[in-house]
Amino acid sequence: MACAKTIQLELLSEEEAWAMFKRYADLSNISSKGLLEQGRKIAKKCKGLPIAIATIASSLKGQKHQEEWDVA
Repeated sequence: MACAKTIQLELLSEEEAWAMFKRYADLSNISSKGLLEQGRKIAKKCKGLPIAIATIASSLKGQKHQEEWDVA
């Protein structure tokens, strides 16, 4: 099957990636400081790839212990 048109997409900026990560992981500004810091590190490691952010953040949703986030 041949593709008729290819669409080039840009990677997310660091702030867009962080906003998406917070939404998918269900984090808010009242979440623990440790989880917010770890979440920001994880979002940065995803290098702006939306599928990576959605997958990892969704898997961490509801996990409230720092240890669970440290191994992500």
